[in-house]
Amino acid sequence: MNGLRKIISEELNSIWSYLNESFNSKIKTEFEVHHKIIDNDKHTSYRFHSDSNTYYDLNFFEEIIIPSELQLNNGQKLIDYLSKNFEKINASHISFTLTERTINNDDISNDDYSENTNKNEPIELMGRIAFLVDSFMKINPEQLIFIIGKNTYHIKLKIYLQMFENLFSSNFKKFEGNSDYYDYEDAYYFVNNKILK
Repeated sequence: MNGLRKIISEELNSIWSYLNESFNSKIKTEFEVHHKIIDNDKHTSYRFHSDSNTYYDLNFFEEIIIPSELQLNNGQKLIDYLSKNFEKINASHISFTLTERTINNDDISNDDYSENTNKNEPIELMGRIAFLVDSFMKINPEQLIFIIGKNTYHIKLKIYLQMFENLFSSNFKKFEGNSDYYDYEDAYYFVNNKILK
């Protein structure tokens, strides 16, 4: 039994190593930009398609963060880590889903939004999303915090998180904290190093 566990563990490590390497790659992607104002918040969507001609929306939902009120999981507040006493900071929540789910539905539930797409193209999708998030950061340098909600399937979240950690690793630090945005589940906050102590 121990031998079987070792083989499975080695295979899983090999797969994860491959995924990690794949998520370091960006796939150049053409996209359309769509803007909406929902509940006074600016929503920007990058609409793109995969090689299978499946259309997705990569969404950036703007939120103003008040660092003195943002409770982190380590018991500190975000303000404790910042280089100065910021009253407010621009942040963007990042998420994506099939275009057909949201094109005429601003009130889609979190469960419907995050339901698996079952398109069997995660490597391509992550490469395209990495390219598009990088493009968004270059166009919007004033966005100093990016937020990833934890309210999704565990394996799916782990894959997304690996991609974002690779993408943000050189210029951002990751924190975990509370969020009212995801049905009161926690979120990951990637904070730009230039505003940290």
